[in-house]
Amino acid sequence: MKLPLALLTIAALGAVAHADNAGSGSFLVPNGHGGYNVVQASAPPASIPFFGFNGFAAHVIATSSHEKPKFVLVPVTQDDGHGKHVVYKKVYFWTAEEAEAAKPKLLN
Repeated sequence: MKLPLALLTIAALGAVAHADNAGSGSFLVPNGHGGYNVVQASAPPASIPFFGFNGFAAHVIATSSHEKPKFVLVPVTQDDGHGKHVVYKKVYFWTAEEAEAAKPKLLN
């Protein structure tokens, strides 16, 4: 019985994705017989800095905190069957100046 190419691709991607996570222990990889094989991770665990001075979050906060927003939050009333609720939706503009100019029109 031949497996479709999609299943083999998913199995290969799963093995590659888990190759960098050695700290997670073992994981299952589908085999060609309709079952799964247990594979032990052999690579050292990868760490992606998210917090801290050089982390991703610090970079996003530093770059976005000095920019003026290019959107306007507009209150919209929605009825979801359980009552009416106010939901704020973002209306995006090309520049921050356009967003500031459109704010009085959208909020009235």
